[in-house]
Amino acid sequence: MSNNDQLNDQEVAEIYQSLIVDSPLRVLISKAKSGIIVHTSNAISHEDALVNPQNAIGKTGVEIGIWDDDSDRLKLVETLREDGPRFRRTDYVDATDQPRTQYRYSKLVSHSNEEYVIGVAIEVDELRKTEEKLKAYADRLEKAQEMAGIGDYLYDTTNGTIGGSKNLFKLLMVAEPEADISLSEAFRCIEKDDEPLLAQHFSAPASGFSFEVRLVGPEDTRYLQITADNPSEHSAPHKGGSNQIIHGIIQDVTEQRAQELERRNVTDKMQEAQKLESLGILAGGVAHDFNNLLSGIMGNADLARLDISDSEIVNQRLSDIIKASKSAADLTHQLLAYSGKGRFVVQPVDLSKLVRDMSQLLEVSSTGKATIQYNLEDTLPATLADETQIKQIIMNLIMNAVEAVDSQNGRVNITTGAQYCDQNYLDSHWKKFDIEPGEYVFVEVSDNGVGMTEETRDRLFEPFYTTKFTGRGLGMSAVQGIVKGHGGAIILYSEPNTGTTFKVLFPSNKQKPKIKAKAASTKYRNGNQQMILVIDDDEEVRNTIQRVLDRHGYIAALAENGEAGVKLFEEFKQELKLVLVDLTMPGISGSEVFRQMRGINSDVPAILMSGYNEQDATQHLVGKGLAGFLPKPFMIDQLMKKIEEALDD
Repeated sequence: MSNNDQLNDQEVAEIYQSLIVDSPLRVLISKAKSGIIVHTSNAISHEDALVNPQNAIGKTGVEIGIWDDDSDRLKLVETLREDGPRFRRTDYVDATDQPRTQYRYSKLVSHSNEEYVIGVAIEVDELRKTEEKLKAYADRLEKAQEMAGIGDYLYDTTNGTIGGSKNLFKLLMVAEPEADISLSEAFRCIEKDDEPLLAQHFSAPASGFSFEVRLVGPEDTRYLQITADNPSEHSAPHKGGSNQIIHGIIQDVTEQRAQELERRNVTDKMQEAQKLESLGILAGGVAHDFNNLLSGIMGNADLARLDISDSEIVNQRLSDIIKASKSAADLTHQLLAYSGKGRFVVQPVDLSKLVRDMSQLLEVSSTGKATIQYNLEDTLPATLADETQIKQIIMNLIMNAVEAVDSQNGRVNITTGAQYCDQNYLDSHWKKFDIEPGEYVFVEVSDNGVGMTEETRDRLFEPFYTTKFTGRGLGMSAVQGIVKGHGGAIILYSEPNTGTTFKVLFPSNKQKPKIKAKAASTKYRNGNQQMILVIDDDEEVRNTIQRVLDRHGYIAALAENGEAGVKLFEEFKQELKLVLVDLTMPGISGSEVFRQMRGINSDVPAILMSGYNEQDATQHLVGKGLAGFLPKPFMIDQLMKKIEEALDD
């Protein structure tokens, strides 16, 4: 390099001066001792306290408004003398009340035995505005994450630390740290069983992932969905390599899980209801047809017993037929109970009294294998129920309990009581049953037997399911059907080797149980050729009723379906004294036949016959003049008693 190519000190000074004077940097040089300004850049004219640089030369900072008091300036000089140069950001408000931001550099220098303070400042308003926008965006993002129950994170697999948004740590139930923390610190509230799952996914994954963990809080357990994108490499120059970074989000899915569980429960209930409804329709149909057959068998056997009253052997055989038919009728009652249409004689029932009355039978049924202990409430409200079917429930539960216990120290407890069930109690214990809050009575049967597995508990109420080698029949499904038919609910508590408890709720009723009247006489008056119309689609039922009516002096007019019955009624509307009509027939139902007959002649009484329970069979005819209800199958005495009651009314 030649001397011509090298700048002398004067030239360098001039270039630097030109650079400083005309640059956007605001430069101000003042004497340290007096504070008198000796030089400024042109950019200093933008300072709202100055008009142009010449106004500042020869004046102090206090005079032109840079300092409020010279003592502040002197403090700065002392700081620079002790600590050296200072660089800082300053936010302030200008004379027009606009927010401004500067980065300021101050340094103390000596020249010709004089100390000077050099101050350099640059306006960064645009940077400040950008920062404000970024902060606003960050605040909105944080709010959005909070509303959505989401937090984002960055996990460094190399050093095992995690950091993220403010809401991330809120979801993790830990205080927001000042720096990234370890995975174990961040997930300190995780359910112990989920720790291996967390470690598995965060240990150097090759691809993205999504899984759930549970966090145990002071009040409840929260479910978090953890999702991650594919890992990425980020340079780490201080370590001479790169770090693998996992970026993802964590979302609180507790409410979604609860809703999903609720939807699943509703779906399961709907599927169970549809299955039960289908089987119930089948069971009800079978029971209806079977009841018609039994009506013919029992009625004809009863007639034959009257016709051959002098033959003891034949009478015994006929009595056996009737007894077997009644047992078969009990089976149809179970079928109807499963279909939810099995209540027949509904009256106020005291559960405690019922159990006491059954105690001798229960003791015999236990066959000495178990000790039965009774805890019966003395002043128990009644429930409206069919006493026979409630006995069936209790007997079934006791027999199951006896079979489950050890013959050496078997113990069965049967308890009755009353309680008020509010909505919270029903939701937590009886959610699968559609029962309303209110007063209920209950019977509870518990044992100290082998208990049940989860599979057994889940299938116990399925039709024909049994754990017994010789098991058969509807079993607990019939019990459940009876309970539901009474507007009640049944719940099971059981674990293997801890025994089993069944609790059955029935709606409470304030009426007192009725005292049974003595049986009426079985002798009936002569019908004197009064005409009775019999409408039933089963020929055997029609013929059996005709024989009974003939025997008692009545004239029977027979119709094989509803349409034929209405025609006969129209034809003999003046002669007819009574109508016996079946509820379930092809074509026109018994209910519709009754309504049409009432339109023709409302003075003729009608008795409805059905294998279904009275409440379901007559619910659409209440208050419309129905003279009575005759449950199938029936004996001669039941039929004749209903006929005479209807004619007397």
